[in-house]
Amino acid sequence: MVKDHICTKHLSFLASQFARTRDGKHARAALVNLFQQIGSHVPEMKTAADLMTELNSYTGEMMEEFDYERRAASAAPLVDGGIHELGARASLPVIFQLLHDMNEDDMSLRNVAARALDTFIKDPLPHHHKMAAEMVRNVIYPAAKNGLHHLKSSQRNSFVDLVGTIARAHPEDHPALAHLTSSDAEADFFTNLCHLQVHRQTRALAQMTKVCSGEAGSKFPQNVLADVMVPLVGAFICDASSKKAETLQILQKTAKVDPHNTVTGAVKALGAIASQMEWRQYYKLLTSYMRMISLKPELEKLMVRAVTEILDNFHFDIGQEASHSLTEQATREVARLALAQEASLEDKNDLEEEDEEEEILYATESQRELVLTEEGPVEDEEDQQQQQQDREQDTEDEDTEEEQDPEDEDTEEISAETRLSQKIQSVLIGTILPSLQLYMKAGDNFEIHKVHVAVAAVQVCKMLPLGVRQAALPRILIPLCGKLKSRAQSVRDGARSSLVRCMSLLGAGYLGYILGQLQFALRRGFEAHVLGYTVHAILSELVMKSQDVAAGDLDYCMDSVVEVLCEDVYGEVAKEKDVEAIANKGKEMHGTRSFDSFELLGRIVGFPDAVSVVVGPLQEALDASERLALVRRIKEALTRFGSGLSHNPTFGNGAALEYIRGLILRHSRGLEPTDDSDLQLSEKQPKRRKLLDIDSKRISQTMTHLERHSHVLVDFGLSLLFSGLRQKAWHQDCALELDSIFGLFTHLLKTASADSTRTLVLKCAERIIQTKLDMPVLKSQLDSFAIQILKVLEVSSGDLGDVVKAGFKLLASISRELPEFKFSVDQLKV
Repeated sequence: MVKDHICTKHLSFLASQFARTRDGKHARAALVNLFQQIGSHVPEMKTAADLMTELNSYTGEMMEEFDYERRAASAAPLVDGGIHELGARASLPVIFQLLHDMNEDDMSLRNVAARALDTFIKDPLPHHHKMAAEMVRNVIYPAAKNGLHHLKSSQRNSFVDLVGTIARAHPEDHPALAHLTSSDAEADFFTNLCHLQVHRQTRALAQMTKVCSGEAGSKFPQNVLADVMVPLVGAFICDASSKKAETLQILQKTAKVDPHNTVTGAVKALGAIASQMEWRQYYKLLTSYMRMISLKPELEKLMVRAVTEILDNFHFDIGQEASHSLTEQATREVARLALAQEASLEDKNDLEEEDEEEEILYATESQRELVLTEEGPVEDEEDQQQQQQDREQDTEDEDTEEEQDPEDEDTEEISAETRLSQKIQSVLIGTILPSLQLYMKAGDNFEIHKVHVAVAAVQVCKMLPLGVRQAALPRILIPLCGKLKSRAQSVRDGARSSLVRCMSLLGAGYLGYILGQLQFALRRGFEAHVLGYTVHAILSELVMKSQDVAAGDLDYCMDSVVEVLCEDVYGEVAKEKDVEAIANKGKEMHGTRSFDSFELLGRIVGFPDAVSVVVGPLQEALDASERLALVRRIKEALTRFGSGLSHNPTFGNGAALEYIRGLILRHSRGLEPTDDSDLQLSEKQPKRRKLLDIDSKRISQTMTHLERHSHVLVDFGLSLLFSGLRQKAWHQDCALELDSIFGLFTHLLKTASADSTRTLVLKCAERIIQTKLDMPVLKSQLDSFAIQILKVLEVSSGDLGDVVKAGFKLLASISRELPEFKFSVDQLKV
């Protein structure tokens, strides 16, 4: 009786030793002999002891080599239900042995073990059903969760199938996992995740993203998210190879357009999981992937992307008020990072994290110890697990002990939510943010992917209160701007993409600060070209992709932006771009993006208050310009700016018409008056010669450059008017403003010599007439205006250019929309 009691008491521990994968031949042989001794004293264990001898047989031909044929032959009867014949207690060592065999490289042995476990889970004997369920819950399922961390995909997929089998057979114990299963293999999550076809794996990851994010109406328990979902997703991220095409798409930033990329789906699923985690699990997940940045340097950018995705799904409310102690702590951390030696800090960080690294990233291989009672196996580690949780809590409390205000004596009155908020703030300020900043500064040679860590650091800063944020951001943004001075194109591209992402996170309110830092860092040589290129990239992100930037948000720094763009359009930078040797040195020097930037400014500028800030420098440059090429560049900038204004939400109002009228009226005075005699050509004098004589007479007169090129600004105003009319931006309430502008058209047709001006006047007049608004000036000046139209057409007879086409279309509109106006026969003989 005593021996039987001793055997029963220690059976659970001894059986669990069969699951150990690192024991050698002699250790397993000793364990088998021990079970033979147990079988000699406990009759019901005799069959199991003999079976364990067969399952652990070694070949005599090679050292430390299992006899796989003998082991497979002895395990085959277990697939057909032989495991149930052993009894509940006797089957315990066999189950641990089968779990061990699932880690083997031999596929046949692994498959037999998996099939035997499936049989035990799905088809237990009626009188063993309760005992089998306990063993599945306390033995097989914990081992299957540990197996999800296996480094080899074939063994890991076997454990994924095992978890799926448990979820299907015991949905009452695992309702969240059962929600992922399906009778249809095409829709089953666990089947698709292990499938060889990439699209099936992508389908499973998309299903995980949908379910974990709460879109499917279900919510996963925290232990399932941390113990099952995180390892499944991490297998696709951490095991990615830089030689695989799908990973290269990540590293080359082309994976966003590829919906069939499994790594992209895994990163998104990781973010969905993080969005449902509590703070403790979220913090462990974040720190584990932060460590992976250094552990997997070949996939550094991918790991940074995973960290960024986790931070994107930060869902904890930490408030925007920081205590005095936290603000002081942030200041101390910034000062410490600036003064401390990088090498010593790295060594200290490695020492603190070395003991926890394997525990967080990989599962331990030891199994839970069990004791057998009359009701079946129960957990023997409850006290140990509770102690382990207490130790983790104590560790986190020690990390934040120095961060708490010693003068606060009323902490018991603070709510749990407030304490958690303060704790999260302390961890963000004292641990996560310094780690990211330290990584950006580590090493003598700057690596390309380190700039992407700045995005994660900015995400952390964005969560912090304003005072802490203002203290931390310069330490991130200033070095990032300085990396744009690098001669390496890849470093500049990485720094620019990170800076653009940071601007997207921070918003338009930080553009002035970042622009100032860019102007300070990029001042000479090729750096000036990089400046204009970078400003365009930032504007493109803010204007075209950001949903939080409204018209007028950039007006406070518009003068600085325009200064950079003007230098890139007609300054010294523009002159250098015309030199082929300079233009071929880099993509920033080859061509200019500032014309596109002017169009982006037009979309976001506050109209009409800040328009003069953009047009004013161009007007001054036009006044000082003498070269025709420079005038063309300024005209192109104005044209693109006007194109952007036509899409500005503040453009369609009466103030816009007032600005257009003032612009046309102010600069139409610089147009050279044209006599009627100049518009009527004799047949003896060729038209081309007559125009040359007119041009010679104008040039000979004393005029400023602005007056000489005033038609450029007039064309700018007319193009704005035409764009608004074409989009039907003005209605009945703007009839008076349109009528007053129409009153200028007769003078413009009479005085303008540029075909572009005449064409725009004719097109605008056609659109105004088609509005059918009540405009007294239009009716009173229609006769003189029609006469001037006919004179313009007479001058352009024989020329089928834009002026003639626009003129005849206008005449047709007048005849159609204003039937009361009649043309004489002589007038129509054009």
